[in-house]
Amino acid sequence: MKLVYLLLYCLYLGQTASVRSKRYAQVPIFRCRAPLYYACGNSVHCIHGIYRCDGERDCPGEDDEEDCFDFECSYDALKCSDTGQCISKRKLCDGCMDCRNGDDERNCTHIGPCLGNQYKCPRSGNCIPVDWTCNLERDCVSGDDERCEHVVQDIIELTNEEPEYVLNVSLTRDPRNEQLGVTKPILVEKWTIRGIYGQHTYVEPLNVSLGTVCGPSIVTIRDEGFKVAELCGDSFPPWRGNHVSASSGEFEVELRFFNDYEDEDQRSFSLKFSSSVF
Repeated sequence: MKLVYLLLYCLYLGQTASVRSKRYAQVPIFRCRAPLYYACGNSVHCIHGIYRCDGERDCPGEDDEEDCFDFECSYDALKCSDTGQCISKRKLCDGCMDCRNGDDERNCTHIGPCLGNQYKCPRSGNCIPVDWTCNLERDCVSGDDERCEHVVQDIIELTNEEPEYVLNVSLTRDPRNEQLGVTKPILVEKWTIRGIYGQHTYVEPLNVSLGTVCGPSIVTIRDEGFKVAELCGDSFPPWRGNHVSASSGEFEVELRFFNDYEDEDQRSFSLKFSSSVF
């Protein structure tokens, strides 16, 4: 349920901004000048200057979010280093990544239970976004976020004789590690499933038991490097229908597991891959 609340919370923030996205200034166009206002290009629309480079597209041509690197943010905003957009300081360290690279969630001093999409640094107790683990950059002072065990599986190829494949993965708690106080590294396991040439390749979830929140156990499915679906928590987030297709004919599956079993002894998931001419 924590995952659901977190997703709804981040969605609420985005929708609230969207409701206010038509934030036009009721002034004559000849008065629409910086810094108080911004005149949208190739239109008669004028928006308030505080909405320039704020991550929300207000102008019809979306030019209010262009050329942001040279734009000076207000005193109560953070400038994202990757896009130049200005994020309100009220959004800092709230568990939702508003900057694409997560600048607004970096160097947070929050101590305590982490949100579902965060990893808790074991020694400092700081919470960092899940995506910052195992990315070759140390974000925990102790470097525990980069203490990872990478396992790359063989390529699985579908054939005309066997056009379907079910990927079953099960992880079991080892009580001996807990008795010895052993902290296992983050497990990053990857699979490549290649469909039949000239046919459509699909994937659909059969079951998932990865805990109560998204983050400590998460399965990411990519097509040509782009994320197309996820499995996390004890359910799967909405997919486009009951399956997802790969335009490249090949899926990349990644399991990232923080060895957090909570009160259970097992983590598991099943994915069905298939090729079809339809």
